[in-house]
Amino acid sequence: LPALAVTAYTQAIEQRDARARAVADAVQVARLAASREALAFDNAAQLLRTLALFPALRSGDSRTCGELLDALQRQYSDYVAFGMVNLDGATFCSTSGIKGQNQDRSWFQRAVQTRTTAVGVFQISLMTGRPAIVIGHPLLGSSGEVERVIFASIELDQLEHLVATLELPRGVQLTVFDRDRTILVRYPDPASWIG
Repeated sequence: LPALAVTAYTQAIEQRDARARAVADAVQVARLAASREALAFDNAAQLLRTLALFPALRSGDSRTCGELLDALQRQYSDYVAFGMVNLDGATFCSTSGIKGQNQDRSWFQRAVQTRTTAVGVFQISLMTGRPAIVIGHPLLGSSGEVERVIFASIELDQLEHLVATLELPRGVQLTVFDRDRTILVRYPDPASWIG
């Protein structure tokens, strides 16, 4: 009976330790995935902050703006679209030339209200018709007022690719949500979960 009690106690300790290791591994994987995606958003924000300094984007010439953004698009293929939006929400220029209204988009509203870089929520891209996340950055005038908002659009396929390159343990499922709890990335089997 004492040997049976010691065996049961040892198994309980081993199970508890195995669960603790599994939780620690899951937390580590989640942190790694979050850091990769945060880096993608940080890179987009830095790119937009740099673009906001370009005099050609500050001019009132939508043709010059479009040409500059088209050249940028060719260099940065991870982004599916770049554009600039007037304060009324109308697209001033974009890489695809598609005009649209962005006034109700969270990234636009937040960039105008906070006067800083803003990351949107899940949306269907006006440019591509595919699920995307848009990052917007305000162009501020000399007195600090928002004049326009420049944006970069990242298709969710790009974020899914970042997660897919992680070496996840067998049987692990990873889900990334936006602030509205909409699924942005799901690994494995993203197609049936996104959105």
